Amino acid sequence: MIGNWRWNAVLGFLGGLLTFVLSLDGNFLTTTLLRSLYSFFIIFILVFALRFVLGTVAGLKQTDETERQVPESDEELYKGANVDISTPDETDSIREMLKKPADGNKEDESTFSPMNPPRFVSANKVGPEQIAKAVRRMSEEEGR
Repeated sequence: MIGNWRWNAVLGFLGGLLTFVLSLDGNFLTTTLLRSLYSFFIIFILVFALRFVLGTVAGLKQTDETERQVPESDEELYKGANVDISTPDETDSIREMLKKPADGNKEDESTFSPMNPPRFVSANKVGPEQIAKAVRRMSEEEGR
C-alpha cells in the first residue's frame, strides 16, 4: 500500500470537518456530530481501499521502504555495479578449424538426407464416376 494510516486519518478528519460545517446550520448539534462521525469513518475506509488498490493492483509501491534498506556488507553494496564482459580465449579452436581443408568433410555430407514428405492425393486421379457420386450424395443431403 502507498503511504500509511495517517493519510486515512487526515482525509477522514477533513471530510468530517466539512460535513460538520455544512450541516451545522440546518440540524441539531447531536445530528451534526453524528453525521460528521459517519463521514469520518466512511472517508477513512474509502481512502484505505484506494491506497490498497493503488498499492497492489496498479503496481505503485512505496519507494521509501526500499530506499531505507541498508546493505549488510560491502559486497551487497556493490553487487551488480561491475560487469565482466571478457570472453574466453578460443584462438586454439579457431586455428584447428582453419587448418582443416574444405573438402575434408565428405563424411558429414553423406549423412545428410533430405526430407521426403508424403504426397497428397490430387483431384485429378479421382475418376468422373466418383465425382458424380459425390455430387449426387451432396445434393441428396441438401434436399433432406
